[in-house]
Amino acid sequence: MANGTRQWVEKLVSTPLPVQKASAKLLTKQIKEQASLADMAHTVARDPALCLHLFRAANRVTQSDDAEVLSLNHVMSTLGMQGIIDIVKKAPKIQTPAKDAFRGAYVQAQISSGLSGFLAEHWGQKCHIGNPERLKWAAILAGAPYWGLWRIGYQKMRQWQWQVWVEGKHHQTVEQQLFGSHLEDIVRIAGRQLGLPNLAQHSLERAELPDTKQWAMLAEDNYREFMDEDASLRHLWRKPETLLSILQRLSQQQELGWWHGRNQMFHIMLAHLSNQPLFKAYQQHHQIAVAYSREFSMVDGFLPAYSLVWSYTPETPFIRRPVDCVQQAQDAVVAKPKKTVPKVEKPRAANVDLIQELVTKFRQQVSDFENIHDILLTTNRALYEGLGMQRVFVCVLNKDGSALRPLYCQGVSKESPIRSLKIVLDKNRLFSKLLNHQSSFKVDKSNYRQAQNMLSSDVVMTLGQKDFMAMSLFANDKPIGVVYADTTGGESPLTEKEYKAFKTICQGASHALGAFARQRSS
Repeated sequence: MANGTRQWVEKLVSTPLPVQKASAKLLTKQIKEQASLADMAHTVARDPALCLHLFRAANRVTQSDDAEVLSLNHVMSTLGMQGIIDIVKKAPKIQTPAKDAFRGAYVQAQISSGLSGFLAEHWGQKCHIGNPERLKWAAILAGAPYWGLWRIGYQKMRQWQWQVWVEGKHHQTVEQQLFGSHLEDIVRIAGRQLGLPNLAQHSLERAELPDTKQWAMLAEDNYREFMDEDASLRHLWRKPETLLSILQRLSQQQELGWWHGRNQMFHIMLAHLSNQPLFKAYQQHHQIAVAYSREFSMVDGFLPAYSLVWSYTPETPFIRRPVDCVQQAQDAVVAKPKKTVPKVEKPRAANVDLIQELVTKFRQQVSDFENIHDILLTTNRALYEGLGMQRVFVCVLNKDGSALRPLYCQGVSKESPIRSLKIVLDKNRLFSKLLNHQSSFKVDKSNYRQAQNMLSSDVVMTLGQKDFMAMSLFANDKPIGVVYADTTGGESPLTEKEYKAFKTICQGASHALGAFARQRSS
């Protein structure tokens, strides 16, 4: 089983997404009989995987962002009838029996995407956001990474669904345990490599959507006041990507029941967006759920209209408790139990000699450094190899001084979201205060809540540690960036002795940066 963003994305991209035999056969027959576009659109919409194959092929032909294909009529004119028939024939077909659990989960994920497409078409028209037809197909296609996850990671996805939706565990903690990464990161990167249309892909990109705090604002009764104060929130509020994201999340959770508290927040947002009472939003969703279920009643799976007839209970009708596979249970009975010795993590050990050597180099041998990059890389080495920190990275100010980017990383994997992190100073007071003058913070359990309130939610989630140190770097009273270092969750907390050594190293780095700058200017 894959572990980590990179491995999951590789498996997702390399695993074909099969279409239903009945859909492929029906569409071919309709084309040969010159059926209406509406009939063919119905066939394509009932099988989102077929939709994906057709739209991707059409966009490969155009290869232009300006002429992006996001309507079925455009697909037909781009590929031609014979071209569509060829693609349908070549597309892989579902081979597993109708009652197979893996097939059921794969089809169920596609039903959710189909529902989000119908909702997007309705709400786009109701709220006057974007082109309704383009929104419909974009919403359907944006679900492709989730279909793939249910296809290749059925057991993991069932465990995730149960632990998060039923047991109420925090989704990021569960995702890290099960996938070695966050689902949001896997889905976003997989979408890029699957070649989704831009509108569909943008609805998966964190940078295109509200952050956690802004999502909460949009569900508040006084949401208009928040938008008056936040220009970026006003811009995000009317973006098609925001609407698509709301509807994707809502449709993915419809198995919980339309009345579940998780779904209520999204209904409130849509009521605000369409300037209607909340009961009107529920009413329209119920009508669309019934209409969708009637239109696609031939599809094997749990249709959204079913969720109208029950209230939420811990044992939801269509979310089952995950169990180990029969083969795994058989192996556990046959295999002899082995004595296991509990793994004891070695305590962090500082290399005092290396720290002293590098600090001396910072203060007395500045001429040994070739450039500023060499100084910053040496800073990382002093903290990672010398002090024994788990993760170390130096964030450098951008040109206009509005944000920090982690450009020098040690102990951070290539696929880690830290490498693409952007720390906007206006939203992260902890880092902006560090850059006012050379200063440092040591964060632990005693003051983590205070530090959390000084950081944006995306930075808090990406860092993911409650025990860390940060200190600003200056060169001749000019801020350069911030050094960050932390430990793993299983290690002992940072000590005052380590914090003192951390400050000494960072002060030495600032001294070297200043001396190097003076040498260059003289």
